[in-house]
Amino acid sequence: MRAIRAVTSILPARVVQRVDRLLVRDQPVGPEPFEYDAATKRAEFACLGEPDDPEARDQALRELLLGFARVDSEAKFGIQLEETERAAFASLVAEWYPRCAELVTREARGKG
Repeated sequence: MRAIRAVTSILPARVVQRVDRLLVRDQPVGPEPFEYDAATKRAEFACLGEPDDPEARDQALRELLLGFARVDSEAKFGIQLEETERAAFASLVAEWYPRCAELVTREARGKG
């Protein structure tokens, strides 16, 4: 949970401010791991996998960033994304990933 707070603290304010409430779940929340309702400004994120598994952490981070990229672009939620749709957000995910990954790694090591 600290890692998610750390990540959202460095994302652009224009993106994070669109979400009033971010609920983190340990089970699926919809067709995608990150679902958002613009009317209520509520997001749900399925953080699946073992927190001690670096690959699971990396995948969760990428899904979290993809979700915020979709929020930023006012994309439709509640649908399963095709690979081409995921690719459309790749540049934003790639832009945010390095700093966020560093924070997540630090949090995982307990140095946050």
